[in-house]
Order: sequence, then structure tokens, then C-alpha cells
Amino acid sequence: MGVKDSIKAKLPLESVVAEHLQLLPAGPHRLKARCPFHREDTPSFVVDTQADYYYCFGCKASGDVFSFVQRSENLSFSEALQKLADRAGIKLEFASSKEKMSLLEVNQFALQYFQACLNQPAGAAALQYLHSRGLTSDSIQAFELGFAPSGWTALLEHAKAARIDEQLLLDAGLLAQKEHRTYDRFRNRVMFPIRDALGRVVGFGGRVLDDSKPKYLNTPETPLFSKKTVLYGLDRARGVALKDGLVLVEGYLDVIMMQQSGVHNAVATLGTALTAEHADVLSRLGIRRLKLMFDRDEAGIKATLAGLDQAIGRSFAVSAHQVPAGKDPAEFLLSGEVSELVNGLQHGISEVDFRVEVALSACDVKTPEGQRDFLQQLLPRMQPLSVLDFAALDMRRQVASVLGMPEQRLLEWLDHHAKGPNLESWQVTPGGQPSTEDLLVFHLWKHPTWREWCGEADGYQSVLLQQVLKGLQQHQDPQMLLDWLEQQGLKDVLLQVVFAEHEAMSEEAFQRFLSEYREKLGRVTLKAQLQVLRAELSTADPQRQRMLLSEIHMLQQKLQQVVHID
Repeated sequence: MGVKDSIKAKLPLESVVAEHLQLLPAGPHRLKARCPFHREDTPSFVVDTQADYYYCFGCKASGDVFSFVQRSENLSFSEALQKLADRAGIKLEFASSKEKMSLLEVNQFALQYFQACLNQPAGAAALQYLHSRGLTSDSIQAFELGFAPSGWTALLEHAKAARIDEQLLLDAGLLAQKEHRTYDRFRNRVMFPIRDALGRVVGFGGRVLDDSKPKYLNTPETPLFSKKTVLYGLDRARGVALKDGLVLVEGYLDVIMMQQSGVHNAVATLGTALTAEHADVLSRLGIRRLKLMFDRDEAGIKATLAGLDQAIGRSFAVSAHQVPAGKDPAEFLLSGEVSELVNGLQHGISEVDFRVEVALSACDVKTPEGQRDFLQQLLPRMQPLSVLDFAALDMRRQVASVLGMPEQRLLEWLDHHAKGPNLESWQVTPGGQPSTEDLLVFHLWKHPTWREWCGEADGYQSVLLQQVLKGLQQHQDPQMLLDWLEQQGLKDVLLQVVFAEHEAMSEEAFQRFLSEYREKLGRVTLKAQLQVLRAELSTADPQRQRMLLSEIHMLQQKLQQVVHID
């Protein structure tokens, strides 16, 4: 059992949370409270005592006992780890200042190694890729980009030759272990060193050069690194940002290309939307203005809305900006149109304008149903969160204007539908009957060892269940599984499923439920295959018809063997 697991065993999450919040029963193994991380009247913060994890349906804050202490007491990960270890009576040998310095040193060692590999013959393809994306040699050098070779133990062997302790590389997240085998975490990837606000190398991001998955891979959580708190490029941007604000974009290359083009206040999140922890860091640094410049696809819109949500109740002035031609910043700057991008940064739209624009694109306000959807989508932000919430006032004015509704009538509608200021309905909350595959996900989260009954992941329909099954083949620890699913863009979807209310199920009942569902799924699949073959039969030549009839006969026999379940 590792140090973190030992601490969790002695300090259950609910006991630590109860010191800060009044917890109320919310079903088997569930407790609820008003979220400490955003304003609300109705409790949406849920603690799962069995999974030892929390989730807020309002602001999407989530994590274990360590992240809760980090956020609630404004501590770094290493500080929270030390505090909880002290409370649990556990000696934390690797958390000393000397050891932290060793982790910084081993990251610096890896940085120099990756840089050297980029300029060797094995790194030629990586170097060509970086130049093809528009990066100059000066930028590649300035941002200290590198290359991780394709071998499984290249860095490990190089470190051994330098007499660096293997455990130190594991603690820094540079190595991984599986079934007593130790190997390089980063292989055949362009490497981006990630520095904290003080300029220290605390982790790395790696991008593949082929079609491997995941496309991007970050250092896992370590005493130095947490992607919920680190922003790529912040060490370079913070000085300019104090005066001109911060430009938040999606990727490493966006940051480098923008800084290369003279936009020196650009930073990027590390595969996540802007988190509350990011917002806390920026607030402490004294940054007061955020410009969100994400793609205008579905993921980009969600990231922008998440950024707007995190700014609510803080002292940030936030605006949303669009890259000209709908491209990402790096792609657009590759064409040399720097002035157009700078112009786009100077002419953003407000939080209210962006939310209204998104709602209008999703709702047909010419119809009564569309008008209702429009009102419901914007309802939470029309409710004032404070006496001086001018954004809520502007939102009400715009909504009334769009719908041609007198403001007094809108106020009456709000008074009838709004029960108090909260942001819960900004987020998608579970509702209605859960799907069969969502129920499977829920029970697999509770009982990871039940994975053995489920068979191949590709035999199921939902992407979430497929990825959970694939993830459980590598990670049965809940936090590691969540980190893996976050790389697939499915963390929030999973949390909303597993924190919804479902009835408990024994392993025997799960096996029976699963068996019945797989039989039903198999029947649906066979029927679909038969439909395709019969459609082809009418236009096929005689020889092909004979083959099709044989296949149809075989599928019909299989279909008769499947138990019919309605």
C-alpha cells in the first residue's frame, strides 16, 4: 500500500469534509452538502463514501481527500499531502524540501535528455513536424522542446548510466510500471516541458507522431505537478498578463505560435477546461482579465463556457474571442495573418453576449418550444448572484429583447421559476431513466473487479462504457481511472453517471443483468446484419444471391439461439 492509500485508509474523505461542511444523508454510501467552491442554495456537492470521492453537480469540482484539502485550504498538492500525513500519523519521507529539489533536478535531467534526442537522427521526424507547424528554430530552443525516443527503456537506461535512482524517476512520473515491469512513460513523442509560475520544470507533455492514442500525454499527478493548477506558458506570460490580461487557448502549439508572433500573454490548459484551481492560482497572482480564445467547435464552446463559469463570483473581467476563419490560433498564424488574430483579441464579446449567442444557435426562438428552451438554458445566469451582479441584469435585458418580451413579464417568469441564486443547472445533471450501459458503468466504478465478466469493450454501444472497460484493463484505482478517462475527454460524463442515484446490485445480480443485456444486444446486432443482407439481396447477381442466402440462413439460426428479452 502506497503512502496516499495509507493516508486514505486512516482519514476517510467524509471525516475530513465534515470538518468544513454540514453533511446530510443522500442515499446508500452518499452524503451531500452545499458546495464550498461555488455559491448555491440547494446542495449539489456529493460525497461517495464507498468510492472515497466527491463530485459537485453545480461547478463540477471533483476529487479525493487530497484535492479537497488543496482547494478548501488553498494548499499545493505537496502541502496537502504533508498536512494529511501528519494528521494520519504517517511519516512522509519523500516530501522533504531536499526530495522536492531532487524531483526538480530529475525533471531538468530529463529535459536535457529530450532536447539532445531532438537533435539526433532519431529525432529528425519530430524536428520536421515542429517546423511544419510553423515553429522557428529560435522558438524550439526558447521553449526547450525535445523528443522522447521510441524505445521502451531509453530514458531509464540513460538515467541508470548517470546513476540516478529509478524510484526518483517513478516519483517524477517519467517512468511507469505494469506487472512488475518498469518502462519509459513517454515514447516516440514530441516533448513539451511544463513549467510552473516560478519557471521550474514540474512535468512534461508529449504529443505522438503517428496515430497512437492518447494523442497527448501529460505527467501524472506528482508532489510537483497537478494539471488542475498548472497553465502552460504562465511563467513567460505572467508579467505581461498583469497589465494586459491573460489569453487562454487550447494547446501547446497555440501558445508557442502566439508568443512567437508577439502575443506574449498566451497560456494553455493541459487537456482540461479552466478549473477552479486555475482560477484560484490566477487570482493569487493578481491577474484580473481573461480572454478565452478556443475553437468554435462543440469542445471549444464547452471549454469557453467552463472558463466563464469559473470566473463567476471572482474579480476577473472575462471575454470570449474567436480565431478568424474558425481555425485554432496555431493553424491560423501559420498563414502569417498576425494582425487579424491580434484584431480578434481586441474585439471579443462579453460573457453575456457569448452565452446568448450559444443559446440562440441551439434554440429556434421562432417557436414556442424553442423560446422555452432558450429561457431554461439561460435561466441560471439571469438570477443575480450578488447585489452588484450586473451580468445578470444585462442577461435579462438581452433575453427580453430577443424574445420581444417586456422586462416586467420576464421578471414575473423568473420569480415563478427561479428558487434562488445558483448555478446548478448550468451543468448537465442526470435525469430520467439511466441507460442500461450507464448502469453497467455505475457498477463497474463501484466494483472494478467485475470487469472480468464483461468481455471485449468493442462489443458495447456507448463510448463511455467502451472506454471504462478499456481503462479498467490498466487502472483499477479510481483516481488513475479518472485521469485516464480525462485524457479521453470523458471524465465529467463518467462522474455524472456514477454520482447519480442507482440501486445497489450484488455480483450475482450484476452477472445476470449483464448476461441478459448482452443477449438482447446480440439479438439487435443480428437483426441489423440481417436487414443489411436482405437489402443487398434484391440487387445482387445470382452468384452473390446464393452467398447472401447462405449468410442469411446462418444468421437466422444464430438469432433463434439467442434468448428473446423484451
